[in-house]
Amino acid sequence: MIPAVLACAVLANSAMVPLMPYLLATRFGWELWQVGLYSLAVTVTTILLNRRASALVDRGTSGVLLCAVGGAAQVVAGVAAVAALSHVGFLLLVVPALAAGGATVPVFYAMGRTAVVAAGRDATRFNSVLRVATSAGWVLGPAASFALLGSTGAQTALWAVSAAALAALVVLLLVRRRVEAVRAGATGQVPGAVERPARPDEAVRRRVRSAVTLVFLLSFAHIATTTSLPLLLVEHASVPERATGAVVAMKAFVEMAAILLAPWVLARVSPRMTVLGCAVVAVLAYVTYLLADGWGLAIAASVLEGGYYGLFAAVGLTWVQSLSPDRVGWTTGASMSGIYTGVLLASPISGLVASAWLPGITVLSMAAAGAAAIVAATATAGRSPAHPRYTGQVAPTR
Repeated sequence: MIPAVLACAVLANSAMVPLMPYLLATRFGWELWQVGLYSLAVTVTTILLNRRASALVDRGTSGVLLCAVGGAAQVVAGVAAVAALSHVGFLLLVVPALAAGGATVPVFYAMGRTAVVAAGRDATRFNSVLRVATSAGWVLGPAASFALLGSTGAQTALWAVSAAALAALVVLLLVRRRVEAVRAGATGQVPGAVERPARPDEAVRRRVRSAVTLVFLLSFAHIATTTSLPLLLVEHASVPERATGAVVAMKAFVEMAAILLAPWVLARVSPRMTVLGCAVVAVLAYVTYLLADGWGLAIAASVLEGGYYGLFAAVGLTWVQSLSPDRVGWTTGASMSGIYTGVLLASPISGLVASAWLPGITVLSMAAAGAAAIVAATATAGRSPAHPRYTGQVAPTR
C-alpha cells in the first residue's frame, strides 16, 4: 500500500519539478543563473522541511498526517504556478509549497522501513520497491507534463499538474486507515506513542556522515546536469521539445530497472565495488551527454545515467539506514539531505556554468562523479561487509 501511495505523490511532484525551471527559462524569459537561484530556494526549503519531518517521524508523529500536509501543499504549488503565468509574484508561493510536496518522500521511506523491519522482512528489497515506485512517478510525471506543454501550452500543463496532486492527496486520504494499520500492526505502537530513541554516539554519527558524503557527491553530479537537462537536450543535443520528456522518462525507466537489480548485483559484487562502478558509469554518462547530437547519444546517455543513479540510490539508502536502525527517521532524512544538499549546491553552480556555456554542465558533472569515485575508493576501501549472499542488512563500517 505504501509504495502505491508514494508513486501517486511522486508523480504529482515530478511532473512539476523539472517543468518549472524550463518554463522560467523559456516562458518567463529568466536568465539561467536566475533559474538556478529559484532551484536553490526550493532546495533549501525542502532540506529544512525534510529535517523537521524526519525528527517528527522519530518522535512518533503520524507519517500519514505529514504526507497529507505535503500533498495539500503540492496542490497549492500547482495552482500558484498557474497564477504565476499572469502574476509572477505567485512564484513566492510556489517555492515553499513545492518544497513541502517534495519533503514527504523520506517520510514514506521511513514509514516503510519501520514496518518491514518490525515484520522481519527484507529491508533492501522493500527499499527497492519504494525506489521503483519513486522512479515510476518520474517515468510518468515529466513525460506527461512536457507532452502537454508541447501540445497544449503551459497553462494546461500546470492545471494537469494541479489535478494530479489533488488526485494523489485523495488517494492518500482514502487509504490512510490501512496505511496506519500496517504501521501499527508491525510496530505494536500507534502514532504519537513512540519513545524518542537515544542520541547516537559519535562513532555512529561519523559513519553516517561518511556515507552521506558519497550520497552528496553523486547527487551533485546527477543534479548539475539534470537541472538544465531539458534545455541541454533541445539546444545542444537537437532533441525536439515535445520529445524531451521521453528522454527524461527513459532515464527514470532505466533507473527503476537498476533499482530492481540491486539485490542481485550486491549478491555478487561488494558494496564498495558497486559504488565505484556507479561513479565510473556516471563519468561515462556525462561524457555521452557532452558528445550528443541527436536522439541516439541522448538516449544512450540517459540509459547510462539512469543505470548508475538507480543502482546507487538502492545501495546508498539501505546502507545509511543500517548505520542506526533505531533512528530510521534520522538516517533516512540524512540520506535524503545528502541528495538535497547536492541539489542545493549543484543548481546555482550549474546555472552559472550553463549561462556561460550550456554543455559545461556535463563537464561539471564529470568532475563531481570523478571525485565520488576517489572518495568511494578511499573512504570504503577494506571496510565493506562480506557479500557471498547479500541479505539487505549492510553491516556498519569499522
